Amino acid sequence: MKTLRDVLRSAGPCITIVMPPYHPGEPANSSVALLKRYLQKSRQQLNSLLCPNEEIGALLRPLEDLSKDAALAFGSRVHRVLFRSPNSFEQFHLSGSLEESFTLGGSFAIRRLLRPLSLPRIYYILAVHKTGVDLLRQSGADTETVALPGVPNTLAEALALDVPDHDLENRAPAGGNPGAMRRVRFGTGAGHETEESHLSDYYKMVDRAIQDLLRKSGAPLVIAGVEKDTAVYRRISGYGRIVQPGINGSLDVRRELQELVRQAGEILFSASVETDAQTLKQTIMRMSSSRFSTDLKTVANAAAEGRISDLYLNESAHRISDFEVGSYRSLGEEDVLNFAAVQTILHDGRVCELPSGRMARQAEVIGILRF
Repeated sequence: MKTLRDVLRSAGPCITIVMPPYHPGEPANSSVALLKRYLQKSRQQLNSLLCPNEEIGALLRPLEDLSKDAALAFGSRVHRVLFRSPNSFEQFHLSGSLEESFTLGGSFAIRRLLRPLSLPRIYYILAVHKTGVDLLRQSGADTETVALPGVPNTLAEALALDVPDHDLENRAPAGGNPGAMRRVRFGTGAGHETEESHLSDYYKMVDRAIQDLLRKSGAPLVIAGVEKDTAVYRRISGYGRIVQPGINGSLDVRRELQELVRQAGEILFSASVETDAQTLKQTIMRMSSSRFSTDLKTVANAAAEGRISDLYLNESAHRISDFEVGSYRSLGEEDVLNFAAVQTILHDGRVCELPSGRMARQAEVIGILRF
């Protein structure tokens, strides 16, 4: 957010381009073709604003250089967001669900980015199944596999540590330090009961390691797997930040990693929306009507003055117009709601979008005033 805030301070013209993931050979437009198309559109709009050719050339040059970069043709598994203004050129990589877009205005277009920006900076995905577990760490657009110290990779490996079957209190090590390992019982029995008992004991080992790993950060954990296995894990887990619901179904972590991350992001976003909607409802109920506003003009002016602490936007609402707020003058028709969002972030406020049905008073915008 600090980097984004620095970028948002840029004076216009501001070009915002969202480019979707692309893999070479796909039928959709390549990243190179898409960027070239948006470059042409940029030039047309800048000409219509009567910008001097010299300024247009200087503004578009970094984007033209990027379109010729061989690395761009190799594609990307995540979204690429480009911000270009006369004194700024930044690229961000974001995971999640975003539509490709192009915007030219007096400030950067960030409303489409609010969803991925609402996700936790770091979260984890635990894929559980009868043969073992896979733990993934998601940080921004980067996904990595995380090893669990002291935990066998599979249930079979855990059972291989077992003592001979004539001992009815079979045990296997759990934890990180082999010299001071706790013991996990693998009770013997018959058929289905034995299988579920072994799985439950194995998941206990996994859960202890996860609690040790995540206790300090308190990062959210999304559970993925078939319902029968995830139910067993939830029943034995002592970690307090497991997100509800989880990802239901069997996904191959290696082959369907992007889909796993996408679904986890949607679950976390839905949880965030629910929290924000409840917070807004409670805030409006206890707060004097003088401390918040649903009037867009009032909210836009207050945001520009740094008086908005929390801004709630109706995700379906757009107010496109040629407008002026304080010293800001739009470049033609722009979204006033986007302007309010930019100004709120610039003044260290918080912005979120809610579905129409979750907005208090069915408003298109609600600004909570600092003073």
